[in-house]
Amino acid sequence: MLAADAEDPGAAGMVVELLRRTAHDTELIDVVTRTSRVVRDGLALLLARGIEAGTVDPELDPAEAAAWLENVVDAAYLGARPDHSPLPALRRTVARYLAPAGTDRESMRAHRESTRAERESESTDGQA
Repeated sequence: MLAADAEDPGAAGMVVELLRRTAHDTELIDVVTRTSRVVRDGLALLLARGIEAGTVDPELDPAEAAAWLENVVDAAYLGARPDHSPLPALRRTVARYLAPAGTDRESMRAHRESTRAERESESTDGQA
């Protein structure tokens, strides 16, 4: 979801303008820095949970991987073109980066579906 707005025709221009303005606006730098920290910390927490659940490569450092993911999403914004969505390639790249070593696509898909079904079952069990 972090990159959903990358398809917006004005996304790349807005990011470039933001980068240009941060060079001269200390308040904007502070906002961008704090926002980036919140995003990275949230991603790191999600990645740590994924590592514990076995869905994310345990050899990844959650903080480093979160910073890398943030950079990849930023690049998707910067490189977005109105006539071409970067999201399929971004999803593919991120999924392969996060997958535990030796995990093939089919077993990743099956695990996601199994996990989704378990969550749905737990949520309906709690409502009974």
